Amino acid sequence: MSEFSESYHLHSNDQEEGVSLLKRAGVKGFVYPQENNWVTILPEGDTFQENKKLITSNEGTLVHYIFAEDHCWSIDIFEGANRVFQYECS
Repeated sequence: MSEFSESYHLHSNDQEEGVSLLKRAGVKGFVYPQENNWVTILPEGDTFQENKKLITSNEGTLVHYIFAEDHCWSIDIFEGANRVFQYECS
């Protein structure tokens, strides 16, 4: 059985900035305490698809990470709502 996961990571040292991002987006989810200047956000919504509301509401550096073990993995980096980097490996 393969492992699948998806997460967003906001470059911040303040967990409340992740909470604020979810509120601006009007999306429910979980926000974890910052670790090494990154706040992990797990928004509700369709899995393995960009959360457009979250990305559109972003005001900082936001990373979207998908891990599908032996199938593929990908990373997208956003500055505000603009994608500045994308990589996928399968």
